[in-house]
Amino acid sequence: MEVSSKDIGLRIKKLRRQKKMTQIQLAEKMCYATERQIQRIENGENWCPTDRLAELALILDTSTDYLLFG
Repeated sequence: MEVSSKDIGLRIKKLRRQKKMTQIQLAEKMCYATERQIQRIENGENWCPTDRLAELALILDTSTDYLLFG
């Protein structure tokens, strides 16, 4: 099974919106300086490092399995 950064980004965006969270708010929770990194992850431009993926899963109340495989 191939994991697509675009698919991961879409799942992250969907969960973030369900929590009524902006990219800026998520970036702050992730300790990123700006929301640009979140934008790149959500657009599939950048891979999310494994340790950050686990952190995202906690913030978004989901599992890394869901983020990776849907």
